[in-house]
Amino acid sequence: MIKKLKKVRSTIETAKGKVSSKKEDVLDSLYGASNQLNLSTFNALPDSAREAITSLPQFNSELGNSRLQRWYENISKDKKIKVGGDIYQRFLALRRRIIGAKEGVHRSHAGPISYWQTQKRDKPTVIYFHGFADNKNNAFDLMQHLVKDYHVVVPDLPGFGSSFKDSHHHYGIESMAPWLKSFADSLGIETFHLIGHSMGGALAIDFAKRYPEMLNSLCLLCSAGVLGPSRSIYDDILDGDILFQIETLQEFDDFLRTAFFKLPFVPPFVKEYYFQEFLDNYDWYGEIVRHTFEDISSRDDERFQKKFFNKDLNRLTMPCHIIWGEKDAIFPAEIAGIIHKSIPHSTLNILQECGHSPHYEYPKETAQIIKGFVDQSQNDRSVKAKPEVKAAKKAVKTPSKAKSHAVKKKAAKAPSKAKAHASKKIDSKVKSNAKSKNTAAKTNKAKPTTKAGTTKKTAAAQKAKPA
Repeated sequence: MIKKLKKVRSTIETAKGKVSSKKEDVLDSLYGASNQLNLSTFNALPDSAREAITSLPQFNSELGNSRLQRWYENISKDKKIKVGGDIYQRFLALRRRIIGAKEGVHRSHAGPISYWQTQKRDKPTVIYFHGFADNKNNAFDLMQHLVKDYHVVVPDLPGFGSSFKDSHHHYGIESMAPWLKSFADSLGIETFHLIGHSMGGALAIDFAKRYPEMLNSLCLLCSAGVLGPSRSIYDDILDGDILFQIETLQEFDDFLRTAFFKLPFVPPFVKEYYFQEFLDNYDWYGEIVRHTFEDISSRDDERFQKKFFNKDLNRLTMPCHIIWGEKDAIFPAEIAGIIHKSIPHSTLNILQECGHSPHYEYPKETAQIIKGFVDQSQNDRSVKAKPEVKAAKKAVKTPSKAKSHAVKKKAAKAPSKAKAHASKKIDSKVKSNAKSKNTAAKTNKAKPTTKAGTTKKTAAAQKAKPA
């Protein structure tokens, strides 16, 4: 613990300097995937905690750990949760200010859907669907690297975060897409790029099936909704073991080790707050899972097979990119290969030394991959739109019948020299188009590469060292 607190104090001083000098730089110093805390986190701590931190240099390691541990254990559970909540809320408020996010609530017919969005409505829109037991606030690590270039919208999915939780509704994947279409419509968003993580990935696939005309592209991060041959979280559910039902701090630690290969630094007080959130939702999470899988207890059950999108993937026509952690302990990385082979023209990145949460574990690298993919999708759409624009202009300029006849006669009398000149111009255009395509292809090959992986066309070529 003493090492963590020393690291926190050092980070606070570093963050203070970065905030005063260049606002963008502080993003990489914030708590989350970068394993650091921002400068305001300890304002909520009692005086005794600040005194302990201030006197850290006088401690030897053994004495310091012992003293801090005793001090921490003497604080009541309620106080720990309150302090942790205060730290977390201050942290979120700072991050919202830095990236320019505004919170809002959409009043759907089923209940309120909470969300945050940035204000760059003139930029392409990116919407992010989070995973099970997650919420909109945990998207900051990834989105902080995308907000400069896109209008970013992140809702709390129904049943999670601050969105509606009503036991009269069914919270299966098939129920959510209509709610979220209504949400996008309410914001005046007609088309967008969709990113989905885990359960949010399954929802994104279902959304793409139902409303393909709304999606410019689809990006799946360690997606649920696709069944592979190896054991996964679905087999645990069939055995009656629900990962998200957590009763003790030890179980919470086990959950973190399952969800992350590269463990995040969670300060002690904030950890108590997170754990209490899971404890409060113990029955609710169980109810959602049981409603989804009913009384199914075997993979051989026909109803179980119908829960997955394996047979639907080849119907997706929009550009699709898959990002997966090679160490994913929830959905094995082999599922990424299944999705890649099934979706026409899809691309794939396997991130080395990464678990089920690439957007937390490697947020900058993941954002670079997403940005490269989204920008390429935008460019491809622009190229496809150009011929239509030219055809429209040509139609407007079409001469009357009499004029057309005159033009034809004149063209028939045109000397061969003019024909050769016209032919030359056409050849020039063809070459120019070919050159543009070659340039686009090179750009696609030059997508950001990290130690985590590269974008390639075949699943076999994608297999990295052992999401």
